[in-house]
Amino acid sequence: MVCCSFVASSIDKLPSLRKPQPETMYESRWLSLKRGTIRYVSLGKNDASDTIILMPDPPNTIEHMSELINLLSKKFKVVIFEGLGFGYSTANMDYDFSIEHNAEVMVELLHKLEIKRAILALTCVAALAGLWVANKYPERIKGIVLGQTPSLDEAKRWAKRIDFKGLIGTPFLGQILLKLFKGRISDLWYENALARGKDRHFFVDNANISFKNGARFSLASGLQSLLGSETDTADLIARQKSIVLWGNLDRSHRSTNKYFILDFLPNGKIVELEKCAHFPDVEAPEAFAEAIEEVALEAI
Repeated sequence: MVCCSFVASSIDKLPSLRKPQPETMYESRWLSLKRGTIRYVSLGKNDASDTIILMPDPPNTIEHMSELINLLSKKFKVVIFEGLGFGYSTANMDYDFSIEHNAEVMVELLHKLEIKRAILALTCVAALAGLWVANKYPERIKGIVLGQTPSLDEAKRWAKRIDFKGLIGTPFLGQILLKLFKGRISDLWYENALARGKDRHFFVDNANISFKNGARFSLASGLQSLLGSETDTADLIARQKSIVLWGNLDRSHRSTNKYFILDFLPNGKIVELEKCAHFPDVEAPEAFAEAIEEVALEAI
């Protein structure tokens, strides 16, 4: 299954027929890494002691997170990047969408941008790669803020629940469906991830603009890699000060035990957001920024 998924993920790593053109809200930068090329934005206070590392939760892109970015850049240096195979970041053929490869990307980003002290502020299952980095590089990662992040086992159960009839999790079929219908699939995802009845035009419209401009949404490859993950959970234990923000209106996580993530965070706590669903970094930017500031103060 893992081998088959890796081969199928090649569909998501084929070069685009045209050059991606992100919106001009921020000055996009590009960083060539071992596993691919990432799009990132760097702004804020260059003399800040801590750099905040952000990553959008696909199909969100950097543009979805403008309110949080604007809040944080007044006090911190902020680096936000799009994961390989998502947004405008492109993966090389040897990239496998695993926790380990995603962690490798973050480590290389820290090295190449010469970031000595970072606070990781990540969401959803991609944040598990951040825990791997925090575990291996505690001298660089001074604090952690997570949003809607389950434990590895809970993430796998969640991935199975959200995959209608297992279609997205089926190698090749899932990749082809995303290629043909990523706009429709992203709309369905927002419908289920946001609070019932919430106006999702902001999310959908920005995602569709990004797709029109060449953004990627390799959901099938990411989900298949997660389901086949054999990551040692001991590598995900991070002892830094940590806060997990959890939106209680997220219907996709109704059956998820949110407290299991604390098994990986001995110095962590959960803060529940009653009026938020799956995207705390976008839906509740003030609360997300406050959590980052709290962690930063204790990391001094």
